[in-house]
Amino acid sequence: MSENDFNPQVMQLLDSIQDVSKYLPTDDEKALLRKYDECDDYHISNSLITKMWDYISHVFPEIDSIYGGYPVQVMHTNGGQGKVLEKCPHNAVIQNYSQDYTCKTISDLLCAHRTVGREITYSSEVFDISQFFIGGNSMNNPHYDVIIYQSVKTDYYKTLDRGVYGHLPYYAYYTLRSLEFLVEGGYICIFCTEYEASKITTMDEIKNEVKVRKVLKTNSSDDHNCLIIQKKNGR
Repeated sequence: MSENDFNPQVMQLLDSIQDVSKYLPTDDEKALLRKYDECDDYHISNSLITKMWDYISHVFPEIDSIYGGYPVQVMHTNGGQGKVLEKCPHNAVIQNYSQDYTCKTISDLLCAHRTVGREITYSSEVFDISQFFIGGNSMNNPHYDVIIYQSVKTDYYKTLDRGVYGHLPYYAYYTLRSLEFLVEGGYICIFCTEYEASKITTMDEIKNEVKVRKVLKTNSSDDHNCLIIQKKNGR
């Protein structure tokens, strides 16, 4: 059975759940949900995701704490089916944006352990960060310690954001706009191709704003890298 043969089973499971916000999937159900292959993050390798979180745990050691302390604030600009967010360490508060309702719902279920009990540490919305800039540059953006962005070819933002970055390629646009949601010293983790990583790190608009901290790779044939950049004036 090929992976995409599981998609109808996943849709059947989603249709059977009356209230996703109150549902805790079983391990078998989570294994099935992970086989859905229509979300952008499906092809990111688990080993690359693990390397990314290991790096973030190094610069934010508090994110691994099970004893509390101030949680690390995390935003994913296009969280897909939650393949990256599901592996986020314990002490973090996550905001997940997605343009696809089905992918968002799968992410919600895979991160459902964060939405039970007294402390809710995950929320999601069908939304794109370009919507913050419909009326021009927003001065009231929420701010995060870590922002995750997966480079996916799209022109969606061009219909909404008529600002200074609206003409740029998708990978440049979302990187630059993500900086406006980042605290000083915060990190952006960008899943992208080697070509896109080279373009991002040489953009004139970004050279004085960030430090390139790491380019993570795997030994597989997967074309994804994880470029990690830091907003200046940080740790």
